[in-house]
Amino acid sequence: MAAFMQKNWFKAGIIIVLLLIIASFGYRLLASSDKGSGRLISTTNAKGEDTRIYAADFELEDSNGKTVKLADYDDKVKVVYFFFSFCPDVCPATTQNLTFLQKSLIDKGLFGDKVNMISISFDPKRDTAARLKQFAESYGVDEKGWTFLRGNDEEEMKKLAEKYGIGVMKDDKGNFMHTNIALLVDKHNVIRAYYDILDEAITPDMIVKDMKTLIKEK
Repeated sequence: MAAFMQKNWFKAGIIIVLLLIIASFGYRLLASSDKGSGRLISTTNAKGEDTRIYAADFELEDSNGKTVKLADYDDKVKVVYFFFSFCPDVCPATTQNLTFLQKSLIDKGLFGDKVNMISISFDPKRDTAARLKQFAESYGVDEKGWTFLRGNDEEEMKKLAEKYGIGVMKDDKGNFMHTNIALLVDKHNVIRAYYDILDEAITPDMIVKDMKTLIKEK
């Protein structure tokens, strides 16, 4: 039994982390949704109580070496996605799907003006600014409205991701298991939706519709 636990500790650990994150999502949605309908999380519950969940502030480096803060995106709707560029599976696929969202936003005249997209790496050792720039360019990312960010401390990046409800655990090969969810943050930096971008039921048009709703909010 002891040998089995030693061999499978990582798998057990990540399952626990993911279950905790899922439970957190469920609690937040139940506590703050408007009668459980729609994708956007309401800022109040049925009793009129304030249930806003604010996005954690950050001060990170972009792919051009510039310091960027969450406050730089005030008054804009944001999509925030935590990832690492050496990810062997979900991150490249999710980034590819996010390029479809980028195109939809450009076509509707919202990209970089009313809406920004933010990809944040939690792998500072390998995801240098140069690496992120190369990665972004390989997907045709338009820097006008889509920024790739990094930090300098792995533990701090893990903590930042957790503040956004993203579980991250490093394996013995230097890669990461993580929650693959993109967040929608409103103009006042309140988290308003969680999307599984790889879910075929979640289309760019659906996300744009949610964004337009938030753009109109005071």
